[in-house]
Amino acid sequence: MGRLELDNNTKISVETLSFDNSREFSQHYKLAQLLDCSTYFAKLYHTGSVV
Repeated sequence: MGRLELDNNTKISVETLSFDNSREFSQHYKLAQLLDCSTYFAKLYHTGSVV
């Protein structure tokens, strides 16, 4: 479990991070290594009928 310090008085624990499938998250593994946490990606889906 990683720890993230937001400012001098605020610290949070990070166990997992989840992302959508956008290109800006292509280097997600760097965050995972830095924070020692697991990463997950959203599975795309569509609700409703298909025309």
